Amino acid sequence: MKAVAFRHRMRLRRYWRSWALLALLSGIALSLSTAAVADARRANSATSRALEAQNTADLVVNANETALGRDDTDAYLAAVDQLPGIAEAALVGGVDLAEVNDDGTLGTRLWFNSALGKLLDQTAVDTLSTLRVLEGRMPEPGRADEVMINSETVAATGWKVGDNITSLRLFRIEDLDEEQNPDPRKGTPLEFTIVGVARGPEELLSREDLPQLYLFPAFAVAYPDSTFYRNLYVKLTDGAAGIPEFRNAVTELAGQFEHNQVLFGSFHDAYVGVQDALRPQIIAVWLLAGVLFVAGLLLAAQAIGRQIFAHNRDLSDLRALGMTPRELGLLGALHGWTIAISAAVIAVVLAFLSSAFTPFGSTHSVDPDQGLRFDAATLFIGFAIIAVALAFTSFASARRLAGSARRGVAQTSVASGDRPSRVVGVLARSGLPPTVVTGSRFALQAGRGRSATPVRSVLASIALASAALVVAMSFSADLDHLVHTPRLYGWDWDIAVVNDFGAIPDEGLEAVREQPEVGAIAGFTQGPLRLGGRQVAAVGIDQIDGTIFPTLEAGRVPQSESDIVLGRLTLKDLHKSIGDEIEVGTADGDKTMTIVGIATFPAIGSTSLSQTSLGRGAATVASLFPPNDPNVEGRYNGVFIRVDPSVDHATAIEGLRVAFAEQGCTGDCLETDSRPERLAGYAKLGALWVPFAFALGVLLAISLAHGIATTTRARRRDLAIFSALGWKPSQAGQVVIWQALTTTIVSMAIALPVGIVSANIGWRVFTEHFGIRPPIHVPLLELALLVVAATASALVVGLLFVPSARRVRTIESLAGE
Repeated sequence: MKAVAFRHRMRLRRYWRSWALLALLSGIALSLSTAAVADARRANSATSRALEAQNTADLVVNANETALGRDDTDAYLAAVDQLPGIAEAALVGGVDLAEVNDDGTLGTRLWFNSALGKLLDQTAVDTLSTLRVLEGRMPEPGRADEVMINSETVAATGWKVGDNITSLRLFRIEDLDEEQNPDPRKGTPLEFTIVGVARGPEELLSREDLPQLYLFPAFAVAYPDSTFYRNLYVKLTDGAAGIPEFRNAVTELAGQFEHNQVLFGSFHDAYVGVQDALRPQIIAVWLLAGVLFVAGLLLAAQAIGRQIFAHNRDLSDLRALGMTPRELGLLGALHGWTIAISAAVIAVVLAFLSSAFTPFGSTHSVDPDQGLRFDAATLFIGFAIIAVALAFTSFASARRLAGSARRGVAQTSVASGDRPSRVVGVLARSGLPPTVVTGSRFALQAGRGRSATPVRSVLASIALASAALVVAMSFSADLDHLVHTPRLYGWDWDIAVVNDFGAIPDEGLEAVREQPEVGAIAGFTQGPLRLGGRQVAAVGIDQIDGTIFPTLEAGRVPQSESDIVLGRLTLKDLHKSIGDEIEVGTADGDKTMTIVGIATFPAIGSTSLSQTSLGRGAATVASLFPPNDPNVEGRYNGVFIRVDPSVDHATAIEGLRVAFAEQGCTGDCLETDSRPERLAGYAKLGALWVPFAFALGVLLAISLAHGIATTTRARRRDLAIFSALGWKPSQAGQVVIWQALTTTIVSMAIALPVGIVSANIGWRVFTEHFGIRPPIHVPLLELALLVVAATASALVVGLLFVPSARRVRTIESLAGE
């Protein structure tokens, strides 16, 4: 064993530079997967950590002062505050603030049919559901004119810390017109100084990014009775477990008041919804980590194996001198284990340093602990897995090498023979320069004796990383095409006029039909149906002019109350097919209906909990869902409109917006898109494409560089022979360049078809999960650019090793090695 240790130290002293370089490259390759795992864990916990840091309430009870009156509001919320199970409560009121332009009209940039002002009591300032200060400071106590704004307000207005704002007015209930909109002739002028930018915990859980202006207790003193609703934020002693019982208590309490108002929201339910939307990004990062680990491990293992063979070519001699096969294997294993441990340390250090830039994606600004973060579990487990995996592969390579030495096979060859390559033969017969043919031979033929190199493993490594990159590019292109093509997720019209909780007047519908921009129009209502014992979100659609319907995959549109179209997943759940009859529960009783089609549905419904979504949903005629609005004579909740194709699309949409605004329809009642929530999370994956491509590009470069370095060293004897025959140093450099180009081109020729086919298979599996079958979109331009970029990278890598190839020595000096 002393001989093994001595020999290992000797080789470490002699080759420490190449060992250190390989450890560094392997560590970089495997640090990417460790960093991805740490990023996924950090992103997944970012929202919960932010909510915990701000001591977010468990639930909120709302009181509408416009409906209840101020006295009943005070009494109702005071009674709620006395219910058992409350650990802490804070009051947050909605303040109707609006901009008034110099000409006396209302400004629209901060008008979103929601309270712009949020008035916090002292508990909300100090302890419960507190603000996170992003910039500036909190207002001074007693200063009613100092306020904070959120990032959305900054984006909408351009305001910044230190600005003095005089364009806002406070509108109390008595300052509203008959339609409950602010009357710009009324209102109390205000003057504010912005002292900070902040984010409230409810902003982390809201699906809408709305401007917000935060007001503080001093404002309530200066402007009493300024709120038009108030929210009681409640922290329960039992946390989420106490919510059902508390909800029942609030419902019973609300019955004691005239309006029996129960407006109740759970922050825990909202958190679940946020995590559901975030899950696609987390899954994508975990998949990225898996791909990077497999690719990095294979590349690093092959590189270490090649170096073990290259640096242990004298095992036959050591065997002849009396070293046992076991000692020979241990000598090679020590080589690999040294690099494995070093690579694992480097990988963990680099993964830790990368945390300064994570988490990627939408949770980056949410994370309350930005900067370096030591994820002990990920880093320690990552170190162990990397070290063990590389050590195991190194041990396998060492055993093969020791076995060859035991059988007396010369260690100067790592291949059974130098079988000629047909490609090289074709190039030779075509009359190309010798440097081209020789470089191609170096890339495609293993060689013999001391010049032998594992070309197959080099090609396999580069082809693997290239195929992974092609899969990522193709899948990303398909996903991008899906999330940005409304028709593919069911939105097969241009604009919708919606009244979720009421009806559109019939005279308003006629006014819409008369608009010159309208090419086709359909009226719709919405509500649930019971199918197979399950409640299914559904929509009823009547064709008024032309035909408009969610994207129909098969069959036809419903024509009567006995027809129904289902989403593919809903159809699968019911174990039915087109043409089958099914019992459907409606508000008027059960009906026997015939399934006449399969459709893809956008998000249609009044809330995210009762919306159609991709492969889930049902559609029939509108008469099955009469809108419940006794104040309006109308048949539909809304209309779908497709603009006249003879009119410019952008001009038509703007014309319809103006026409609807004149009839009082603005803001939330107009929709030009309605992407399902399940798909919305995937629309945010674009930010992950850059690190994904970068990581795979790094693996490609590492594999190519190490393969060229190994080959250049092993083929020094061949280059020396060519030099003796009269080759110039520049020709030796050209050989290396052509070797790199040939290796890359052949690898890409393998990777492109394999990657495209794999991506298409993955895409079909992915979309079946949603119950949709969108077409496959092959990114020809992007793949062409990938080939160009890979070729350019190969040229750069080849140029880096040109000096090594030019410094060939004579055959005599090489023979002395």
